[in-house]
Amino acid sequence: MNAAHKTLAEAIEKIGELHPENGFTFQDMKGVETTYSFPRIAELTAHRAAALQASGLQKGDRIGLVVVEPEDFVLTFLAAVRVGIVPVPLYPPLSLGGLDAYAEKTAKILACAGAKVLVASTQLQNVLWGIVGKVPSISRLVKVETLAEFEGTPKAETIAPDDIAFLQYTSGSTSDPKGVIVTHASLKANSEAIMGAGLHATAEKTVGVSWLPLYHDMGLI
Repeated sequence: MNAAHKTLAEAIEKIGELHPENGFTFQDMKGVETTYSFPRIAELTAHRAAALQASGLQKGDRIGLVVVEPEDFVLTFLAAVRVGIVPVPLYPPLSLGGLDAYAEKTAKILACAGAKVLVASTQLQNVLWGIVGKVPSISRLVKVETLAEFEGTPKAETIAPDDIAFLQYTSGSTSDPKGVIVTHASLKANSEAIMGAGLHATAEKTVGVSWLPLYHDMGLI
């Protein structure tokens, strides 16, 4: 996030203009790499943001994200943030043996967050349909792939530093999951502390590498 940007939403929209030569590279389990330049990320997140708005979502609405594909997770997360829709990252089911416990915990998080839509990978549809029925606030389950097919321009939203960027829930390993509100101002301060004061990183010279799960706070931040 550039120091001139007051919110992550602004940074997502403008980053392609500042550093068109930079971007994100994702590597799958076979070692195949896919690279998205920042201008391309700005374009794709705009289309997905427009898709979310076209589905009836507005600034302040919460959406659950259970997406296993890294590219789809990142692009959908950033798309929501840039128009003020609040993503709630959730981990996917890790085994068939614990599906009942997973469904119960995930339903509690979605209900607590007041999520209106659950965005999920196609391969998880059968597992997640039952969860949707347990959460009164959720109106539908959306396949993340359908967002990628949408082309359009999102309606501009005024987003302030104190607005919520996303909700991060604890794992719930020792008690019910608890939500943490992360504002745009918090993200800006965190980014500046890590990249500037901590690592002395610059957009011109620094390349970062992470192998942590994106739905976990240490992967997101």
